[in-house]
Amino acid sequence: MRFLPFSLSLGVDLKQAIRASGQDPRRRAFCASCGGAMPIEPDRAAQRARCPQCWRRQTVAHTEEAPWRLSDSAARALRETRRWLRG
Repeated sequence: MRFLPFSLSLGVDLKQAIRASGQDPRRRAFCASCGGAMPIEPDRAAQRARCPQCWRRQTVAHTEEAPWRLSDSAARALRETRRWLRG
């Protein structure tokens, strides 16, 4: 178990650290059976994890995915359409 510095163990800083670790997409994988989020260890390549919703064990391998983005020409064409929301 790793210990937190004293300044992080009080109030708002601790809440932010816990919330940030929960938002990390590398720390969870989705169950193939029910679609629930399973906590995993991001440092291990392949591991067996149990889904907290359906309790099934399965082998999970973390894969890095490239972020999805529109090309410049597609974004420009989308902006020129009539139904583009201007906010």
